[in-house]
Order: sequence, then structure tokens, then C-alpha cells
Amino acid sequence: MAVEAVTNIARHSDGTTAALTLELAGPAILRVTVADSGRCAEPWTPGVGIQSMYGRVEEIGGTLTIRTTPQGATITADLPLAIPADTGRSPHRPPHPEPTLTTTDDATEEITSGP
Repeated sequence: MAVEAVTNIARHSDGTTAALTLELAGPAILRVTVADSGRCAEPWTPGVGIQSMYGRVEEIGGTLTIRTTPQGATITADLPLAIPADTGRSPHRPPHPEPTLTTTDDATEEITSGP
């Protein structure tokens, strides 16, 4: 997820800085945050990279939030440190539902997924 997020920054952002943060967000949650200082040249649409991140995070029971503002973008994944046994990579798993894109009046866009 983090590699895909940094790849998206390199491809789509005009930012000059990026940061990757790992932190414990609870006793059993690892929070991975990737942020940049740039704006996307076009409005966000969930493409292959976002769908890939979303699918990987959801597959292990996590949540993914992508937030863009005129000041930059932040991608946050909350990942369980203990992965339930029934979340193996099965080719027969149902397709992931589409992430939800929300845009507010202040030009903030947010894409969310997960339970």
C-alpha cells in the first residue's frame, strides 16, 4: 500500500515533499500514513492504484482513507496487527465494492473504504 501511494505521488502530484509515517493507533492497529505537499493535476478518480490499495487493505480487515485538499493529499491505512484466519488470498473472493468519493465545498476530496 505504501509503495503504491508513493508511486501515485511521483506520477500524479506536483508536490515537493512526501512523508511516510507508521504508528500504533491502538493496541492492535498499525496506522500507515503517506502524505504529500502537492495537488493532483486533475480531480481524483479511483484508478488501478487506488483500487489496488483499497483491495489489499480490505483483504486483511483494514480501512483506507484518501483525503485531498488544495495543500496536498494524505492516504491513511489502519491495519490490524492480527489478521483473521479467514482473510486469505482466495481467487474466489467476491469483488471489492467501489470506494466512496466525497467532495466538500472547500475542495477537499475524501475516498474511504473498509468496514
